[in-house]
Amino acid sequence: MNTTIKMLSAVLDSTALRQNVLANNIANVNTPNFKRLDVEFKNALNAALQSDQPGALDNFRPTIIKDK
Repeated sequence: MNTTIKMLSAVLDSTALRQNVLANNIANVNTPNFKRLDVEFKNALNAALQSDQPGALDNFRPTIIKDK
């Protein structure tokens, strides 16, 4: 699979994960002490794309971040 298809697949998977996380945030808006979550993938994706290591894009994983 070429780099473009791998990149598009990673972006779509990350966007779907972010949509699920945001839906969870909305569902818990009235839950006491609930901490909002978000998905960070832009920096990790850029690093994977610029890496010289083979398979860097295959090992790309977005990060779920919890508000403090």
